[in-house]
Amino acid sequence: MALKLFISHSSRLRDDETGDAQAQANWRLLQDTCDALGQAYGQDIDILVDYAGLQPSDRWEKRLDEWLYDCHAGVLLLSKRARQSAWVRKEATILCWRAANEKDFRLFLVLLDGQQAADLEADDYFRTLGLNRFQCVEDVRTAAEIVGGLRQPRLDECVALRSRRQTPFERLVGGVEKILAREIDTDGLDNLWQALKLGGRPPASALDPARCLARGIAGYLFRQGEEALPLFTRLMNEVFPRPDRRRAEEVLRYIRALWVDVGAARIMADARQPGDCLALNGHYVAKPVPELKAGYFTLERYSERAWPGDRRTKIIPISQLTSAEEIWHGVRAQVWPESVTPTPPAHVIDGLLRKNTERLIILLMPPGDLLPDPAVLGELKARAGDCPSLLFIVDVGERMPDPLGYGMQAIVPEIQGWETECTQIAAECAARAVINQD
Repeated sequence: MALKLFISHSSRLRDDETGDAQAQANWRLLQDTCDALGQAYGQDIDILVDYAGLQPSDRWEKRLDEWLYDCHAGVLLLSKRARQSAWVRKEATILCWRAANEKDFRLFLVLLDGQQAADLEADDYFRTLGLNRFQCVEDVRTAAEIVGGLRQPRLDECVALRSRRQTPFERLVGGVEKILAREIDTDGLDNLWQALKLGGRPPASALDPARCLARGIAGYLFRQGEEALPLFTRLMNEVFPRPDRRRAEEVLRYIRALWVDVGAARIMADARQPGDCLALNGHYVAKPVPELKAGYFTLERYSERAWPGDRRTKIIPISQLTSAEEIWHGVRAQVWPESVTPTPPAHVIDGLLRKNTERLIILLMPPGDLLPDPAVLGELKARAGDCPSLLFIVDVGERMPDPLGYGMQAIVPEIQGWETECTQIAAECAARAVINQD
């Protein structure tokens, strides 16, 4: 299979730039670079770039989000204009998140307009993304120079290894595809395809007809974001006979967090320093929804979106926040079972924390509108320095404070009002009710 290479840029000419020589040059350079990559790799590479891959009928934002989640590698063409583009910044954020959490994902930077790596370090936004971690191609003026800088050694390696790895999108879609193909016969899948109005037939492939239909339906389901849960409920109502209950619940687990903004999930997943403290707003960050077996609804869904398919996460709630010692005592109490006596000394439990491989999210729940004392957070971070599995998240309530307290990073975009969370809780309850009926 071909390597899917996403090209992020801000080079397309606007109406007011037809006389701008630099804008015209960058637009031609983008097209020449894509052509040169195609000539260098042929059918071994699939270039995902908006001007070539989007059709007039496409919902372009959803299509680009799909590409960002499904590609195997990314290239950031950073001209001076691109650094100011809100969309390029979003793409850079998502690509950095994937690079931080997928060992096989590769991200390449190409600096245009005479920019240097130091210019990125001077840019507040791009500095926070840690772009200096990635291979950077500088001082290039032609497509041949760009492709030459990308090829050796990393892009050639990506293309060579393509057949041995899958993206998270492919793994999740593949899991749902297998369930659908196993639980629903070809006629049922064909009826479902028509009911969802997905068009004529899925593209021909080496898969048998049932798997081919199942893959198309699964891919469509994962591209719906906030609408994934209502679509799942509709899918369950359309299928007869009903899938096995355990399989239906497995599909629900795969898709129930798709409503969470992928950029917000990236901020959680990219918190790499032990003891990092993030702020999450919302009405249900720390609220249980018993019908969904969720103890901390919004936080759990954000965690599932940040680390898809990974269940090695435990949430430890702490409400007593007067001192770092008090908080740390609460963490220790969750690590060692109270029923097992005698309780080991504190330094022994701290040793277990240092060796722990399960992700531990310490949920700090301050009373009212108060925020944790910055000095307390600083001491906590120092204590957590030897515990790579710890991440602190503060439930800041309905709105994100402005300004945010020192020592915390906001998980953005923030949740606006009640509607988002309530809509998803209701949709998930409806999906589970359909499963329970059968």
